[in-house]
Amino acid sequence: MRNKEKSKNSDNLTPGDKLDLLRWSINHGKKRTSIPTDGIVIGVLPRENSRETRYSWAIYNGRPYLRIQVFQYDVRDNSWRPVKGKCDSVRVHELGRVLGYIQDAIDLATAQAMADLEKPFSGDESDIDFIKEYEQMDLK
Repeated sequence: MRNKEKSKNSDNLTPGDKLDLLRWSINHGKKRTSIPTDGIVIGVLPRENSRETRYSWAIYNGRPYLRIQVFQYDVRDNSWRPVKGKCDSVRVHELGRVLGYIQDAIDLATAQAMADLEKPFSGDESDIDFIKEYEQMDLK
C-alpha cells in the first residue's frame, strides 16, 4: 500500500489506497465467502420499460468483481428477472480505470452543458423551461 501508516478505517483512505488494499487482500488474504453468490446490490438505476440496472459487488471463484446487470420486471409473477445478454463485469484491477472513465464522461458532459449555456436562446418554450430550471439549480 502507498501509506502503511494509515488507519484501518477505510474512511481515511484515498480511492487509490482502497484499491491497493483490495488488491492485496485478494492476492494475500483468505478467500472471502461472506459475499452471497448473487452479490450485494450497491446501487439501482431505474430505466424505462419496467427495467432497472443493478450494480452489485459479487464473487466468482473466490474473486470479487463489480457486476452491472439489467433486470426486467415480470408482471406474470411480480418479480425482477435478469435480462439475457445485458450484463457486464468490472474486475478489481479495472476499477480505478473505470472510475477515471466516468470522471472523463462527467467532465465532457459538464463542458457540453457549459457550451449549451453560451448558445443564444431562440425564445421558444423549451428555452424558457431551460432557463427556469437553470435558475433553480444550486451550483455552489
